[in-house]
Amino acid sequence: MAGLFAAVYERTKGTPDRVSADLREPCLNMLKHLALGHAQRCFYDSAVAQDKKMHLAAIAAATADFYEAAFDAVRDKGSEMSKLLNRSNNYGKWTAVLMVDLLYYRAMASQHEAGLVLTGFCLQRSGARRT
Repeated sequence: MAGLFAAVYERTKGTPDRVSADLREPCLNMLKHLALGHAQRCFYDSAVAQDKKMHLAAIAAATADFYEAAFDAVRDKGSEMSKLLNRSNNYGKWTAVLMVDLLYYRAMASQHEAGLVLTGFCLQRSGARRT
């Protein structure tokens, strides 16, 4: 899906005044990062289901990064993207959902990282070797 938004941008980038606001770079860039965030979220869910503890912190952090990029596109109330969302009365909904996703995956990254540190500390104290 993210590739679709990038392709639409490539097709319309030379004509910003002839396309609607939802086909201009700010919106397409936000949608691209949102799609990448959702894809990364699926990857994270799969890693959780497969109990891949060593990778969960990095995957969660990457997921948060994509949601942060999407959030940054709508955060500034004066931006073209924010104005577009305000016209449809969805500004608050978009910012709230993106902020929740961003904070959730940042928290998950921290939790998984702390778990790895604690596991390493416990193994070190017990004299056991980590596999």
